[in-house]
Parts: sequence; C-alpha cells; structure tokens
Amino acid sequence: MMVIKNIEIMKRQFIFLLLLLAVFGCKEDEFDTYSGVNYLSFYNNPATDSIVETFFFHQGKDVIEVPIKFNLGGQLLTEDCPIKLSVVDSLSGLLEDGKVVSPLSDADFAFSDQLIFHKGVNVDSVFVILKKTARLEDAYCRVVLQIESNEFFEVGETVYSQAKIYFTSMISIPQWWDETIVEYYLGGFTPKKYEIFCREVGVTDLTGVEEKYIREYALQFKRYLEAHPEYEDDGTKISVTVIG
Repeated sequence: MMVIKNIEIMKRQFIFLLLLLAVFGCKEDEFDTYSGVNYLSFYNNPATDSIVETFFFHQGKDVIEVPIKFNLGGQLLTEDCPIKLSVVDSLSGLLEDGKVVSPLSDADFAFSDQLIFHKGVNVDSVFVILKKTARLEDAYCRVVLQIESNEFFEVGETVYSQAKIYFTSMISIPQWWDETIVEYYLGGFTPKKYEIFCREVGVTDLTGVEEKYIREYALQFKRYLEAHPEYEDDGTKISVTVIG
C-alpha cells in the first residue's frame, strides 16, 4: 500500500511540474512575440488583387485619385507616422505585350512625399494620382510601389510589400459587371453595349447600387433596344437578360 501511495504522490508532483512548465512557457512566448516593432504591408496581394483603372469610366476627368490600403502589424500607433514608398522603375512604365517599353514620369502619375499612417487604426489608406495622357488611348501603364522601412515601420510580409496599379483610357470590363449582372440584367459585356448603355441610361458605374435600381436601369436599356435595335460590328444583335 505504501508503494502505491508513493506512486500517486509522484504522479501528482509530475502533473504539477508539467503545469508549471506550461505556464512559464506561455509567458516566455508572450514576451518573445512582441518585439516593439511595427510592420507595414499593403492590404492587397499584387499577384491576385492588382488595381485596374480606366479613364473611360471617369468621363470628363483628366486625373483620378486611387486609394491604396495598408495593414499595420504590431501595436496601434499613438501618433501619426510617415510612410515611405518608392517606385520600382524596372516594373513600372508603358506596357506592350506585358513588358515595360517606356518609363513613366510625373506627367503620368504622382503621390505625396508626406504619406501618413494615422494613429489608432490598423488599416489606413493613401492616394496615388493617375493622369490621363494620349498614350493611354490604346495602351496600359503600370505603376509598382514598394514599401520601404523607416524609423517607424519595418516592411511586412514580402508578398504584400508591393502594390501594382494598371491604368488606361481603353474600355475594360468594370468590376461591377459580374455574374449577377450577366445572368439577370445586362447579359455579357461588350465595349459597344457598355458605351450605348452609358449613353442612353446615363449611368457609368453600378458599384454598390441596390438591385432594384439596377433592374430599373436594365429595363430602361431593354426598352431602348426594343425601340432602337443596335448591333455589334459582327452583326450580332445587342440584347440584355433582364425579364420584364
């Protein structure tokens, strides 16, 4: 009986020792996790979430302000701190077959040299200014921005350390023309259909618009096409999918 009792006591002591190790191990991890360094990353992954803008959707504008979002890793700031960005010249410029064939200049884009990440938030934005030029009529330009470390921030994850912005004046499929628009309202996208829709309905952007209003716009466009049939260059009749 004495042997069994001693074994039970040893078991309790062993379990207690394990608990102590676990507690102190966790505390040590907590101290090691926070190093006092703040890390800055772009919000979007440039490989999958590049920004694409076209002046075609901003009729009458020669300048577009594009928001670029950042993530903060670390503790919230107690004061506003400057962000340091650079342009990756080797990846930025006028594109031809996906390759840079001509560099960009101040005539193409700009951003402030006093960019700020504000205190008390973990996501913030700055603005890049894109400028409309003649060469955008039949080509794309690309700007690649790189986060640089400074006395306030270290660069975060490598994959999120760059942001890519593509811009043009050509027609491209707007992001809001998604599967719902195709299936229930306007049908497949073509540049000519979009141009006529904008002209006749007087709307160029349906981002964030309630579906009841999208339906009204689609029906208005449908009535126009019924009264004034329009055709693609290949002779295909332009139609929509809205019912009513």
